[in-house]
Amino acid sequence: MAKKQSAGGGDQANRPNAGSLGVRMRDSKQKRISARKKRDRLLVGGAALVLLAALVVISLIFFYKVRNVAISDEKHLRYTDAEILGASGIRTGDSLLWLKTEEVARGIEERLPYLENVRVRRVFPFDVEISVSYARPAMAYQGKDGAVLLSASGKVLQTGVREVSDYVARLAGVEITSAVPGRPAVFAGDDTFRCVTETATAFADAGYLNVTVYDFSDTENVTVEVDYRVDVLLGRIDSVKEKLAFGKKVIDDSLEKTKDSDEKLVVDMKAVDKKAFVRTQSEIDGAREAASARAQMFSDAETTVEGTTEAPIRYGAETAADDGGAGETAKTEEGAEED
Repeated sequence: MAKKQSAGGGDQANRPNAGSLGVRMRDSKQKRISARKKRDRLLVGGAALVLLAALVVISLIFFYKVRNVAISDEKHLRYTDAEILGASGIRTGDSLLWLKTEEVARGIEERLPYLENVRVRRVFPFDVEISVSYARPAMAYQGKDGAVLLSASGKVLQTGVREVSDYVARLAGVEITSAVPGRPAVFAGDDTFRCVTETATAFADAGYLNVTVYDFSDTENVTVEVDYRVDVLLGRIDSVKEKLAFGKKVIDDSLEKTKDSDEKLVVDMKAVDKKAFVRTQSEIDGAREAASARAQMFSDAETTVEGTTEAPIRYGAETAADDGGAGETAKTEEGAEED
């Protein structure tokens, strides 16, 4: 009996304590409840933030509306402030938040071609600022229906122009296939637009607003005429800015020298080793005439040889001149006769 009791006592000892089990179950339940409450609080907090943000956005949309549009521009008679405002498409009451400033600026430049570098800026809470600058006609391309005026950046300013100012550079050696005012010109040739705009921009940035001709007839030897008095030979335009950086003084000195003279100077900057050579147009014309004379002399000499009545020399044989005596023999070097 003792063994049974002992065995029974052992089984009871191995059983889990009912009190400790209940405590553990209560702790687990409390943890689940606490986690659920925390999750609920986070959800409620997140929803509140989203709702608050939505309310803020809605209030901004309805609160921050355009009341005033200020236009800052160079004083120019071509466009009035009312025309610029109309081209912007901005109206009183438009939302500042939904205002697409870059799109508005691009629209102004396209609708009013002589405007460039347009900037549109929001000024909270109720204002918009528009700043513009005016594009200067830098180049003229002669088309079938009149001239096409371009800015240095290649933007078409006007088409069908009958009279062009003397100090708007003529474009030579290029072809424009499409010219829509307010948009970039389309040139024939893949790289022509870059060549033209880089050259014109470089000269404009260097302060040369009196360029009279841009000649791209030979892309390996681009020529720019300044003030009708100085021809600048650029060669390739890959490094036109660098060439102008070191050659500007030479060009300026050449312009100064020809101010009271009819003599035209040529500044050769085709070299890539930062060298510029100055020659007079008469020297260049003289060299061309001399070269042409030499070429003509050689041409005349060749014509004389081709037109001679003497028989051509045959090496290793001697041939009698054709004097109408058929059946005459020709003597070889060895003096043998051939029938």
